[in-house]
Amino acid sequence: MDQRENEEISDNVKGTGKEILEENHPAKSYVGIAWLNLLLYYVGFYIAGLIFNLIYLSKSKETMKSTNCSPPGRGCLTILFWTHTIVLPIILIILLIIAVPIYMSYVSKARATEAQSAIAAIRGAFRVQYQTYGTTEGYAVEDALIDAKLGNAIEKNWEFEVIGNPPTKYIATSTSEFPGGEGKQVWYDVEEASYHGYGIDKEKIE
Repeated sequence: MDQRENEEISDNVKGTGKEILEENHPAKSYVGIAWLNLLLYYVGFYIAGLIFNLIYLSKSKETMKSTNCSPPGRGCLTILFWTHTIVLPIILIILLIIAVPIYMSYVSKARATEAQSAIAAIRGAFRVQYQTYGTTEGYAVEDALIDAKLGNAIEKNWEFEVIGNPPTKYIATSTSEFPGGEGKQVWYDVEEASYHGYGIDKEKIE
């Protein structure tokens, strides 16, 4: 009996001591700090938010060791850290993988519009020549460029070629001055009555 009573008294003393320690030294709360950390992340100070997150996550770990319990807000700091170092970058990478090809395709189509407009003007010049003289023999693409009045900017970006008499195909090939790169081709097929090539047909984005 005496040994059992001593064990019970010892357990009570230990429990009382732990309760007194917890009452005198309550675990520090990191909830407010977590909210401040969240604010830092989303007001344009990502690096500052990350450093702040690491510092207080480390401090909350020290608090947990000294109190033998996880302090309030530590979970929030942990979630913020993993979200902004792993999850968010992965999401951004996925969005970039999706968005870049779409954007490049949009840019290609916009740039190809310039060539299509130029070809349409050249076609118009050849049509007038044919309607006036009944032939396009001797009428060069240089003559069509003059009659179409395309302007120096377009002629600087594109070189033009007309195949056939009467024409069956109009081709525009980009020069080294073209923002999208040299050697891009846009052409109009008279028989199909449609445009093809750069920015029009599906192509591999380099």
